[in-house]
Amino acid sequence: MNQLNICYVCPYSLSKFGGVQNQVLELAKRAALEGHNVTILAPNSRKDSIVTVISNGVEVKIPIVSVGRAVPIPIGRGTVSPLAICYVSRLREILTTGGFDVVHVHEPVAPSIGPLECNYTVKDSLLVTTSHTNIKPNLATWMYSTFGRMVGGDHMLDDVNLRLAVSPAAANRANHYLPNEYRIIPNGIDAERFSPNVTPFEEYLDGKINILFVGRMGDNELRKGLFYLVSAYNEVHWQHPNTRLLLVGPGEPDWRTRELVHATDPEDIIFIGPVSFNDLPRWYATADVFASTPTDGESFSLVDLEGMAVRKPVLTSNIEGPRDVLLGFVRYGPEVVCPRVYEAKAGILVQPRDIPGIAEGLEILVTDENKRREMGMHGRQIVLETFSLDVVVPELLGAYVSAFESRKAAISV
Repeated sequence: MNQLNICYVCPYSLSKFGGVQNQVLELAKRAALEGHNVTILAPNSRKDSIVTVISNGVEVKIPIVSVGRAVPIPIGRGTVSPLAICYVSRLREILTTGGFDVVHVHEPVAPSIGPLECNYTVKDSLLVTTSHTNIKPNLATWMYSTFGRMVGGDHMLDDVNLRLAVSPAAANRANHYLPNEYRIIPNGIDAERFSPNVTPFEEYLDGKINILFVGRMGDNELRKGLFYLVSAYNEVHWQHPNTRLLLVGPGEPDWRTRELVHATDPEDIIFIGPVSFNDLPRWYATADVFASTPTDGESFSLVDLEGMAVRKPVLTSNIEGPRDVLLGFVRYGPEVVCPRVYEAKAGILVQPRDIPGIAEGLEILVTDENKRREMGMHGRQIVLETFSLDVVVPELLGAYVSAFESRKAAISV
């Protein structure tokens, strides 16, 4: 493949914790290591910066160009995202003078930066979009989409050459707002960084069974379902006091969860808080079970994927997105969707907000070490076959080439 000049666009602040930000950085790093010239455009509190990547003795530098500042914007369902207030003139200048072969916009319908990127991309560049979200229609999305149509935002996306989505759920949601054909290329994970060989934290290897949650916490993150997980854990802990719940991620628990913890014995519910890039895989390695119980609005589940990569059994909500990840994007029917507790090869699916069901799923994993081991092995295999960056990045770069060829063929007709 010839060397490409690729511009990756992220609408969210790269200084904040989030799945889209993580994916943009990982794709950019891998593309750069493949020999392509890569630039990232994003709101950035530190203004312009450089990311240095070293792999097998090869060092590459990726410029991160700040095209706005991030402000918290409600996007519905109890979620606030650090979206960009865009520097329009700078954005236009970079896109018209950058000489990019590919402009890859993540979350193309995100307020401000997404549609503008698509609008200012020059005709010589291949315009690619990836849809990540599965936020259900609500007042916030209605207001934004209505305003976007009023100012012609929907037509800013008319010239997209390749439309991608990270999952069937994301494709369905994107098709609701912008009807078209979407090719599914999932989020990828560094299967070497997240691997069974990662060193755990010794102080927590004391014979207790560690249940790990990783995610943003707070009154603005209610859809992550932390309250239901803590409630279910309390039921399990009553019967199995050799268990411990580790909560990793930025923010403070929402008010209901705080009251719940204060009303019980908090000794074995430990708030770790935000952790470093290097320490995050170690927390997964420390866990015996990984648990994530979102209520809705998930298009994927990168944290479930990280748990699977480290060969841990995963308990997650039986909703589109997390369910697709745990099953490895295979087809399924009502026999999977309907049960209160469904035992998959790589973990357990439970109905959202169902505290007794979540507790039942946790108890299955807590009490059966062999099952934990077998599910962890299956999860790792699913990651290597479907979600490893070693699989995803070649597919993505190949999609660029196919789109170039399709556009060239259409022009020549």
